[in-house]
Amino acid sequence: MKSRINTQKITPHLWFAQGAGEAARFYTAIFKDSSIGNTTHYTEEGYEFHQQKPGM
Repeated sequence: MKSRINTQKITPHLWFAQGAGEAARFYTAIFKDSSIGNTTHYTEEGYEFHQQKPGM
């Protein structure tokens, strides 16, 4: 009987207040065939709660 190798797909969700882009680039450099999917940035909406500059 042949042995089968099972492959797993990992879909992480990373949340960083700062440095998210750098972290995503780091992880995609480590894992073969990885990529950065959707990226969301802060907007002016909700500033009173998140206190982040738009575009961060």
